[in-house]
Amino acid sequence: MCLAYGKMWKQIFPAVLQILRNREEAEDVLQESMIQGFNKLASLQDDGKYPAWQKQIALRHALNKLKSRKSTATLFEDIQIAEDEMSELDWSNISDELIRKKIDDLPDGYRIVIRLHLLDGWSHDEIAVELNISASTSRSQYSRAMAKLKKELTEEYERSI
Repeated sequence: MCLAYGKMWKQIFPAVLQILRNREEAEDVLQESMIQGFNKLASLQDDGKYPAWQKQIALRHALNKLKSRKSTATLFEDIQIAEDEMSELDWSNISDELIRKKIDDLPDGYRIVIRLHLLDGWSHDEIAVELNISASTSRSQYSRAMAKLKKELTEEYERSI
């Protein structure tokens, strides 16, 4: 059990930290969610699904913690994005580290939707339920987040050449 705990911690902690942006809160949330997962382990019918199930519990705890800090209205505050033509990027020259940093720099609403949809594979319907928004709001936030991310990466790319 100890090995499983350590392995799960290493797999899930980065995602929780990405959402909360506070190490102490992320550690607390992950600890609470791991305890909840272990306590409800008997209800899991397919042991092979445990890692994904535990991660979902942790992400829900993190989102609830974030919601307690901010109201949903504030979290999904509309941010206008200039819709300039994007230049063609040579994506092979953009590091994963830079992309993750730019995702980290996005406003919370954008960052969370990108994190859940793009990186964790949640559907917009699942995101909508968890964040108490509509699926169309999730899709809109995702679209705007991707446009902002592309804009930031384009600017970074153009500065480097």
